[in-house]
Amino acid sequence: MENAFKKRKCFADRKRDVDEIAKRHPNKVPLIVERGRREKHLPLLDKSKFLVPEELNMMPTHGHHPVRSPSFLVHNLPPSIFLQRLQLTDSQAFYLLINGRTMAGASMMLRDVYSSDKDDDGFLYCTYTSQEAFG
Repeated sequence: MENAFKKRKCFADRKRDVDEIAKRHPNKVPLIVERGRREKHLPLLDKSKFLVPEELNMMPTHGHHPVRSPSFLVHNLPPSIFLQRLQLTDSQAFYLLINGRTMAGASMMLRDVYSSDKDDDGFLYCTYTSQEAFG
């Protein structure tokens, strides 16, 4: 699935960015998070590129934020990085899909998902969408 980030930056530039990130932040996963193509209910993020600690577990965190979906990153990232950027209400549900098509297993570590699902450019691409987008 072609996404906006890939359209804005050529492969060589994306690969160079990931190589630099890996040198400076070896324990972080370079993540691209974009709204699903058919999503109409959730707002756009003000940015799409994130660095996320690789040791995060895919299981949602119950202590910091209400669990709104079976997705992982939204609940484990600091609120200023994702939840507040989306400005979700308590009634909004969403899903975070890896490579626009699958949700990772709850017991998986982010480093494992990154190893198996990262793009050839080195970024892990995720798409967020609401329940309505599946209907």
